[in-house]
Amino acid sequence: MHWNILASPYTKYNSAHHGNGYNKPETIAQTSDRYARAASAILTEKPDAVILQEVEPSFFDKQVNPNAAELLDNYSITTGFGPNDTPGTAVLLRQEGIFYPSALQLIYVGGLNETGGGSKSTLCVPVVMRGSRDDQPLWLCSIHMAPPKYKRTEAMHHLELTSASLEGQTRVILAGDWNAELSELEQMKIAGCAILNRLNNVSLPVGTATGLSGDFSQVEHIDHMFISSETVELLDDDPREGRSVQLEKHPISPWDADRNVIGASDHVWILVRMRIIE
Repeated sequence: MHWNILASPYTKYNSAHHGNGYNKPETIAQTSDRYARAASAILTEKPDAVILQEVEPSFFDKQVNPNAAELLDNYSITTGFGPNDTPGTAVLLRQEGIFYPSALQLIYVGGLNETGGGSKSTLCVPVVMRGSRDDQPLWLCSIHMAPPKYKRTEAMHHLELTSASLEGQTRVILAGDWNAELSELEQMKIAGCAILNRLNNVSLPVGTATGLSGDFSQVEHIDHMFISSETVELLDDDPREGRSVQLEKHPISPWDADRNVIGASDHVWILVRMRIIE
C-alpha cells in the first residue's frame, strides 16, 4: 500500500474546506478523526508493507490518533521526518507479514531546500522476505517530490539523489506522491533521470485518479509506483484476493460542506499485490 495521508500542518492550504479560518490548519479534533481513519484503513487492509507520505510524529501518538496504539502493535515503523520533525515519509512493515528489516543501513535523501523543502524526501528501507534463502534485500522506498511544473530544478535534484543512493540495487519499489502526472515524469525520464529509466511504472486502471489539486477543484493522477520489473512482478487479478492494483475510491475532500470529516485524506490509498522473483 502507498498513500499520502495529508499532514495536519499542511491543511492550512485547505482552509476553505475545513472551515477553521483563513490560512489556519484544521482543528485537533478534525486531525484526530482523519488520522484514526487512516490507521483504521491500514489495519483493515493488512498490507505487508505500507509506504506513506506527509507523516508527522503525532500520527503515531495515541493522544492524537485513537488507533495509533493498535497500529504500533501490528506494524514496525521507520520514519524519515524532515528538520524539526517536519512531516515526511515512512515505511511500515506488518509484524506478521512476509518482510522483516535487513541489517543494512536505511537510505534517506532530501528534506532540504534544494529538494523543495523539509517534506520532500525519499526514505528507503531494506527488507528481506521471511523464509527466503536469498539475502539480497528488497528496497521499499517512499518518495514525496516537489511538483516539477513549479520546482523542476528541485525535483530533478531530488531524483538524482535518489538515483545515486540506489545505484546497483536490483530490487526496488519506489512509490509515493510525485506531484506530477505521468506525462511530466516521462519528460524527466527523457531528460536523463536515471531512476525513471531503470524502473517500470505500475499502471493504474484507466480513468482513475489518486488525489486532488491544491484548491480541490480537479482530480489528479500524481501518486505512482515504480518497480524493478526483473525482480518484482504483479500478481494476476484473483476473485478471492482482489485486483492486482486497487484504489480506495475516487478522491474527494476529507471534509464535507458542513466541515465534518468524511475521509482520511485528499489522496486515496493504492494497494498493489505483487511477488518478489528469487
